[in-house]
Amino acid sequence: MTLKTSMNQMVTTSRPKPTLGGRAKRLFLLLSLIMGLSVMSCSGNQVRYFFESEGWERFCGCAPKDKDASTFKSMLEALGEMEFGALFRVGRDNYLVRLYKGIKKAYEFEKVEFTNVAKEDIPSLEIPDAKDVIYSKESNFIFLKIIEVGVDHKSDLLVFDADQFFTRGSSALNKFALSHLDLIRSALFNYPESVLRIKVHTTTAYNQKANLDLSQARAKSIQKQLMLGEIIEEKRFRQVEGMGDKEKRTKETKLNFGNDRVEIFFETPEENIIDTYQIEDKKMDYEL
Repeated sequence: MTLKTSMNQMVTTSRPKPTLGGRAKRLFLLLSLIMGLSVMSCSGNQVRYFFESEGWERFCGCAPKDKDASTFKSMLEALGEMEFGALFRVGRDNYLVRLYKGIKKAYEFEKVEFTNVAKEDIPSLEIPDAKDVIYSKESNFIFLKIIEVGVDHKSDLLVFDADQFFTRGSSALNKFALSHLDLIRSALFNYPESVLRIKVHTTTAYNQKANLDLSQARAKSIQKQLMLGEIIEEKRFRQVEGMGDKEKRTKETKLNFGNDRVEIFFETPEENIIDTYQIEDKKMDYEL
């Protein structure tokens, strides 16, 4: 055996083979480096949004700590906020999830209690599956997180009993409605890249045209209330429509609102729209 051959054998036998654990450690270090560089190049809010996203929860198998509503100092603090440009960075689904959690926490700060309900008990016509459905028995309304409405269209949806929003046969908003609309207006202000759809439904009783006119007047009343003080601009409303009895419920459910109902959809602008929002002299153009 030559000296060269002998040396090669010594090198071969003495060099430890890479183990799975070693490879995993190197991969972990590489990922840590990449994430570290990403964090350095991101703003504080971007990093926070990333670690609060459902994508991160699925990746790490964990969930961020959910602060108790009683720990907040005000309803607005519980509601939270996202600045202009957040929608582009975090994506539509994460934006709607954050908005849903904020509204839910704001209601809980106001002592509204929710219980989970099955989608079969949703008191609305042909509402598709939702990630979460919660119901307030005391206030008699439901809240759905991210439903799909039409092609590539997603919303957070609040459904109220119209009999609790309006005096029967009238489009005048009562105190119950005003308190809810104050919170909804705050949500529109704190999440400035959200848009709203309002649909009001009535029963099939009495005159069909009169019911359609009534539902349209009620939808306009809600929009007018949300635009008080010129804080929320008209372009933030994607749809304001009275449906009359055009979208009747096809079957009775345990949470029986009847056909008289108010539906408020929180959405984001269409992906192919280039829009400009302006609020408090802050302005940003973006393409979704």
